[in-house]
Amino acid sequence: MMARLTRLARELGKPNVEVMASREPDLREWLESQMVAAARGELSREFLTSLRRVGIEIDEEPAS
Repeated sequence: MMARLTRLARELGKPNVEVMASREPDLREWLESQMVAAARGELSREFLTSLRRVGIEIDEEPAS
């Protein structure tokens, strides 16, 4: 899925990635699951950085 996001970012520009990803059901579901995992503090810094590089901004919630 990261490869697809990277391709979208390259083809459409980073600001358009989330919009276009939302139009592909499997990519949208995967991205939503990544956002939930980020909110739980379950994603590595490296993975979060990769998402940001392609234009996906995910807010991290500190684990309590």
